[in-house]
Amino acid sequence: LKLFRAFARLRWRVPGILAPLVEGLQRETALDGLKAESLGSIIYELYRLDLWDEALLKASCERLQGPLPEAALPRKTASNVLLALSYFSVQESDLQRRLVHELLRARDLPQEAVYQLKTFEM
Repeated sequence: LKLFRAFARLRWRVPGILAPLVEGLQRETALDGLKAESLGSIIYELYRLDLWDEALLKASCERLQGPLPEAALPRKTASNVLLALSYFSVQESDLQRRLVHELLRARDLPQEAVYQLKTFEM
């Protein structure tokens, strides 16, 4: 996951390295032990890399919708997930609704998150 994040931050799309990383994350058990913040990060890093992987997106969204020990995502991660879902036109209405409600209830929302929320609403 750390290597995947590093590639996304640098926006390196080296197929010989990214393909095995994504394949590793696609394994059924790969996402099971991850916290909500890490699952949200995977979705956002796919956006940053402009890498469409339906199976990985769906699996991450399903786990974010399910019961997690920490139900709420950090605000920045929640706004990043909304941005990525809208970019990929993924229809996860329950997850999107929950994240929007969490962000709208926040009192100290960072300016960047406000812009991302406005972009999602459009």
